[in-house]
Amino acid sequence: MKAIPAPAMEQGLALVIVLWMVALLSIVAASLAFSMRTETTLAHDLVAQAQARALAEAGVYRGILELYNPDRLRRWRGDGSSHRIRFGGVPITVSLQDEAGKIDLNSAQRDLLGTLLRASGMDDERRDALLDAIEDWRDADSLRRLNGAEDQEYEAAGRTYGAKDATFNTVEELQQVLGVTPRLFKRLRPALTVHSHSAGIDVQLAPPAVLRALLLSDQDAEPDLEEILARRGDDAAEPGKSSPDAVTPVIDPRFAAPSNGVIYTVRAEARLPAQTRASVAATVKLARRSGRPYTVLAWQEGD
Repeated sequence: MKAIPAPAMEQGLALVIVLWMVALLSIVAASLAFSMRTETTLAHDLVAQAQARALAEAGVYRGILELYNPDRLRRWRGDGSSHRIRFGGVPITVSLQDEAGKIDLNSAQRDLLGTLLRASGMDDERRDALLDAIEDWRDADSLRRLNGAEDQEYEAAGRTYGAKDATFNTVEELQQVLGVTPRLFKRLRPALTVHSHSAGIDVQLAPPAVLRALLLSDQDAEPDLEEILARRGDDAAEPGKSSPDAVTPVIDPRFAAPSNGVIYTVRAEARLPAQTRASVAATVKLARRSGRPYTVLAWQEGD
């Protein structure tokens, strides 16, 4: 076998090393380029998300401003109706919901809460148990109702906490009550509040989730609901209100309670051209006297 000269062998080895170095540098360069593109994309997304959030906040403040519109004929309604505005060329959807249109977890009549639970699909036995558990949670004593739940029942269920024995601070707190599943809470959430402090609701301002639960005829609920929502704005005697004939004939009169027009949830959603979106909701209490015009009771970003 003919031997390969040493210089030729060294040159071949050097060529292999050079090729490996070139390949390694190419991989490093490609990795750096990919990393830079990724970081640029992330930075762009963060900027877009920040812009969308800022625009949604602007929509919230615009909604609050509309609550003070001196022209009562142009003042936005507090019945959850959507309003489309543009800010910086970006479309923003804003709605105002008077909290008096929702069912208050702390103050609502038992029958009113029971009607909502029945509309969610609960049978009588489960509904009565959950109503007792809610009342055991929000009352100040440790006495268990017939089907309710106090500390012992929470411990037996493996919970690390017991009944609060105090009022709900937020609607989300309802998720801690025995018998409330994530699916059930999702159905109940749009109809509930802790801010109206009313035993009933203002049916003229109630959101669809509440109206749907309170319609007396289950079979005709959807058509009646659509008709009510369509007529509510057309027959309004004043902004934020509507003709009583449009709603009250199909609602149990025991649950009727007029709003004082003080506490609203203002919700806004902004969508940028690249489909980046952000939503912000603020629950505010209006001040009818001089000084600070409103107080923020709750602030939520995202759905």
